Amino acid sequence: MVYKRSCADLKVGNVVLFDEAQPLLGKVIAVPGDTINVQGTIYRIPAIRQKHCPCSYCSYYLIGVGHKQMLIQRCNIVGKAHFLFRWKR
Repeated sequence: MVYKRSCADLKVGNVVLFDEAQPLLGKVIAVPGDTINVQGTIYRIPAIRQKHCPCSYCSYYLIGVGHKQMLIQRCNIVGKAHFLFRWKR
């Protein structure tokens, strides 16, 4: 179950639904303003809105999906996943 209005306070560890080429679930690894280390190089996730983004609240989040990590714009995050159900076939 995804709550679409609960994206204002995304925190590290939240599970979110986002839409890139297809809808995916991922875990927030880093939020705007955090620093990350990629192969020995330190990067900072931008904390200010990017000018090229069409929405007024857009920023970037580092999302982990399986063994991959993706930098996702806030406008592509649908909402927080509050309940995950396991379907048995």
